[in-house]
Amino acid sequence: MVEPGGSGDIIFRSIQPGMEKRLGQSIVIDFRTGAGGLIGVREVVRSAGDGYTLLFGPTNNFVIDQYLYRKLDYDPLVDLVPVTVVAETPYLLVISEATPASNYGEFAAWARANRGKLNFGGSLGTPPQLLGSMFNKVADLGMTYVPYKGGAPSIPDLLAGRLQMQFDALTLLQPLIKEGKLRALAVASDKRWCHRSPRTPPAGTARARARSPSAARRDPR
Repeated sequence: MVEPGGSGDIIFRSIQPGMEKRLGQSIVIDFRTGAGGLIGVREVVRSAGDGYTLLFGPTNNFVIDQYLYRKLDYDPLVDLVPVTVVAETPYLLVISEATPASNYGEFAAWARANRGKLNFGGSLGTPPQLLGSMFNKVADLGMTYVPYKGGAPSIPDLLAGRLQMQFDALTLLQPLIKEGKLRALAVASDKRWCHRSPRTPPAGTARARARSPSAARRDPR
């Protein structure tokens, strides 16, 4: 396991009781944070191949890392044996409720007016960082990336206003959106995301938001 309190932790704990029942034994979660999960992956690769050490991690550990790092000291296709895909969760673009914007158009205009002064966060080398960096570039927001050891550690800074934008998994962000602490502006998916709350309008796709900034300014959603 990579990060305590993150989306992976939330998902795994939901399936842990069922796994323990089927396996007939307890499962001990050993968190290894840092480097976008690379530290935890290395521990698993170096462990005895007896089936008693499992790795539960995000897409970047199995697919993306081999293209990001020139000298990755393991081959995910050789040194790891895939078991199953546990869950697929969309990534949302969110801002704090304290941010002076109620929709993406207002946020984009505010970010461009404050170019070089605003920040977004995420774990280094993971989808939140890659999505945020790509979105920041395509939408021409002029924001600065701040690295964290995971999604959960960056949330307090997002709520406190030290970060102004973040992409992260729905499982991590949804409770905060429901409580009215975060506002979803877009979803990294080919379909709009709707939260069942009158305070939270549907979030359009990030692709449409980033590639059509002028249209986004007119779009009240």
